[in-house]
Amino acid sequence: MKYCKYCGAELSNDANVCSRCGHSLGGSNVQQEKGHHGLGIAGFILSLLSVQPLALIFSIIGLAVGKRNGNKTGLAVAGLVISIIYIVVEIIIFIVAGPMIMEMYRELLNGMTTALAIL
Repeated sequence: MKYCKYCGAELSNDANVCSRCGHSLGGSNVQQEKGHHGLGIAGFILSLLSVQPLALIFSIIGLAVGKRNGNKTGLAVAGLVISIIYIVVEIIIFIVAGPMIMEMYRELLNGMTTALAIL
């Protein structure tokens, strides 16, 4: 599949003139479809594997490089969204569960000091 360099219209492989804008499609006027950037793919996969700091970094870099080079950025965006959601959920769990964990830790310490006092 190829695309017109002037208007971005999708063209058949044997087209010589763009059906939308009418420009001649010599070899220099046609852009081949570009794939995803490797860092965006890596960011997406790392986000699925819950390696959030690296997933966030790779997704951001993959998104920036992909946009600059004209590559697809869907997987980088997906990795970025998954990473942000995961980090927000972790923060919420920490806020909600943090006090409960601290209370359990205090009870454990009190139980240990009582047991040591008995000995």
